[in-house]
Amino acid sequence: MKKLLTMMLGLLLIGCTQQNDLTFNEMVNQTQKVAKGIDTTALFYESTATKELTGVKSVFAGVNNTTIEVLCDSNGNTKSKVIDSPFMEDEVIKLPVKLTLEDAEQLLLDAGYGTGVEGVADWSEVVLRRPLEPGFNFAQYIFTLHSKIHPWSDSVGFVSVDATTGKVTPVGLEGCPCPFKDPCICPEETTQTTFIPEFDVDYQKCGPNPIVSSGAVSFGTEGNPAAGRVCSKNGYKNISKIEVDIDLSGLQQNDGWTADYLNAAMYLVTSDVQPIGDKYCDAEYEQCDFCNEIDLLETNGNKMFQHTLHLDTIKKGKQRWEVSYTEAANTDCWNWDEMTSSTLGGVHSLVGKIDPTKPFHMVTVFNGDYTNMVITLSQGDSSVKVFDMTDPSVGDGSTLDMSMLKDGMEVGWWFTPSYHGDWSPGDDEPTKWYKDNGGECSHGTLCNYTKDSVEYKGGGWSFSNLVVTAESQL
Repeated sequence: MKKLLTMMLGLLLIGCTQQNDLTFNEMVNQTQKVAKGIDTTALFYESTATKELTGVKSVFAGVNNTTIEVLCDSNGNTKSKVIDSPFMEDEVIKLPVKLTLEDAEQLLLDAGYGTGVEGVADWSEVVLRRPLEPGFNFAQYIFTLHSKIHPWSDSVGFVSVDATTGKVTPVGLEGCPCPFKDPCICPEETTQTTFIPEFDVDYQKCGPNPIVSSGAVSFGTEGNPAAGRVCSKNGYKNISKIEVDIDLSGLQQNDGWTADYLNAAMYLVTSDVQPIGDKYCDAEYEQCDFCNEIDLLETNGNKMFQHTLHLDTIKKGKQRWEVSYTEAANTDCWNWDEMTSSTLGGVHSLVGKIDPTKPFHMVTVFNGDYTNMVITLSQGDSSVKVFDMTDPSVGDGSTLDMSMLKDGMEVGWWFTPSYHGDWSPGDDEPTKWYKDNGGECSHGTLCNYTKDSVEYKGGGWSFSNLVVTAESQL
């Protein structure tokens, strides 16, 4: 597996001593520092080493779909280069991973993959990666074995150790590393590629323009709003996965500011051209053209979220949605007891699992025939599934024509995230839990302003590390 990587590592490691100063994971961390020095938005894909652990080779996603390769030896010496093309083999991994290589090697040994010498595991090369194929929910240490993995085959094999759960699994044969199949049946070559979206500002509501960067946008912070909307420079066809980090800390309620009815909207619309300016479209707003819409996240401050799939041919048409709520909604302006005791389908508690004052991770996965979409929020070791077509929902989605989702994938989906105060979840039945009764429960200020010599300030939100796995981009 990956003979070219092994050859390159060999070139780096010629003349190195066997006294290793840095561990595998320490070398990986060192390569990340180098990559971040080249591009602060660099995202980690994988790192490879031989059993001697005299060096590693790491691969990172760089700005504008470039690839950053960094070599690091056990003494901490590094070399790097930038390649003007995207890396297409892995999902992004957030470092550090839970298990170290030493932990994974012990689990490999405990599972019976030994050399016959006590305490020595049977492997020649390891790569820390998260393959694109379905089934790999976390980063894996994938070991190349010295000996054959199956008695019916003469080929060497590969065994993965899940870097989060510690699960040990044979994953394939040389030349056919297909996951979780025994015997191994090689799948068709994947046509999926990972992309890091870039953005254009569509409009600015107040404050400065939203700040755009590779895979990231800031709509301001507490006291410094940058309300408006942006649009991705590219649309994406046949998407299989979307990952992003969300930061709603700028929507935390404080004295004199509820942050209620302010919407941090992370969503996509389908179009064959960039939906910006007079070409903007969506499924609800009457003053623009119609197109279908996927609302990965719409918020009422940082208190309640809605996740919606709009599929129809008319404005305000058929949709399916689920909602989730956080501890931040436990205020006098919300019907907290009614919310927490709801027996409605599609209502999810994030209490004790997702702290809205800190960043959290959101993953959206589409199955192969686009009959389902699953959205999961995670933070640390906690995760909550907040949308799944196979589970109960608040809005009846049984009449949705899911072929429209597939059709939209052929046209292309564009990211159009925004920050506004026009609508928020929690204000409509049957999940009308926001009291919205004025006074101390008035809508939060979207824009800074001064009235009667009193200064009122708003807030903001941001996202980062947005990565899209798709067939192609427009």
